[in-house]
Amino acid sequence: MFRPRDLVLADVGVELRRLGTDHVAFQLERGWFVFGPNGLFVVAVEDGDVVEAGRWASARAASMRSELEHSLGWVPFIDALVVTGDELSNPATPCVTVPMRLLLFTVSEGPRTVDEESLARLGRLTLRPGP
Repeated sequence: MFRPRDLVLADVGVELRRLGTDHVAFQLERGWFVFGPNGLFVVAVEDGDVVEAGRWASARAASMRSELEHSLGWVPFIDALVVTGDELSNPATPCVTVPMRLLLFTVSEGPRTVDEESLARLGRLTLRPGP
């Protein structure tokens, strides 16, 4: 069975740029942080070790939530995802795996879980220039 192994951060970035204006996505170390009305997500890319990518995404989502708590006071749950090149999932992966073709649907569809005020505050935090 053919299994693409060359998913790179740039490919995920190209896909995430297709999100609507109600979502924000930016590169975060070896993955992406995405937020919009339906949630917050840390997205990792399978790089040959889906379990390790899942561990990184889960750990980064937890630390991101702690970091945001200090600035926002309240932070919705942050979902950890691993983008894969195929449909296979590994039960040892500590978070959800998503094939590239379902990435946009996964991060942009669903019920509203983040209010407008929180989205605006998140936007101000992420658009602030770094040190």
